[in-house]
Amino acid sequence: MIIITMNIIESQRLALKWIYESLKYFSPLDNGAINDPNTNKMFNELHLFLFLAYRNRRHFTIENFEIVELISQFTEPILLNPRYYEQIQIDPHCFRINGSSIIFYLNYKNNRKLESIIKRTYKTARDITPEIIPFRKMDLEYNLYLASSYLNKDGKDYAKMQNISKTSILASKFDLINFSISEEYALTHSLFYLSDFGERPIFTDNNDEIEHSLLTLTLKNILANDMDLLGEYIINLCNLNINNEVCDIASKTLFKSQRKDGSFPAPKRSKRLQHGINHRVNQKDYVNQNYHVTLVALIATVFLIKSKNGDGQNIK
Repeated sequence: MIIITMNIIESQRLALKWIYESLKYFSPLDNGAINDPNTNKMFNELHLFLFLAYRNRRHFTIENFEIVELISQFTEPILLNPRYYEQIQIDPHCFRINGSSIIFYLNYKNNRKLESIIKRTYKTARDITPEIIPFRKMDLEYNLYLASSYLNKDGKDYAKMQNISKTSILASKFDLINFSISEEYALTHSLFYLSDFGERPIFTDNNDEIEHSLLTLTLKNILANDMDLLGEYIINLCNLNINNEVCDIASKTLFKSQRKDGSFPAPKRSKRLQHGINHRVNQKDYVNQNYHVTLVALIATVFLIKSKNGDGQNIK
């Protein structure tokens, strides 16, 4: 157990180092990237990792968390730049990406300016965002829940997320044979939000089916060699305390795929060009291709260590 945990910590260190060395590609303020959806998405997902890292700080080694803080020091001036945060006030439709990055930040660091912006904008975000897919609605509601929890010190908006889950994939018949990739992401993300990344137990009418589906799809993605989805399943298995044996097999598969530079390989189904580590077109393309799976793997390390420390919620 100690050896396994030490291996995870080392894998985490290498991945953190790769993210840190790639930070310039995450800035939405460089080279006109403020209007680039992909760069804004990268920056937002980086902040989700930072939020989860700070929330689970006690499960990091001192050395690894020092790298987390270096990453945060890079992102902070961007969040505090009017070119970034004023987009939310100019166009409320930017709330889902720009607003959520700020909300993630406010949940681990205080800032009166950013707090005042969220206060003015978060209550209208639900009305102006034309979401129709349930798990995307849950994505938005999770951000609003975090905003409400921070501003009002309550979790009242969690009930709205619970109601949406009743019409989401979590209420489906789980026809796994015909599950598409998008449905798999809908499943993993819906569980992220409903469990608040392991902070809340899950109560649904389909709990047995959910547990069976997570185990089946985890094994499927081991065979498919899809490290992105595999990482997301590992996160949910840890957070919901489901079958440690399958989780251990999945974890070994995930960490075995890590490259020497610390990054993890994007799935071959990715539409982006596939380049081996010694055959890159350029570093920006390489980072764009592999940043998401590497962030997912980093988040998985957080919850694997947390799970091995005996922390987590159960599926009810």
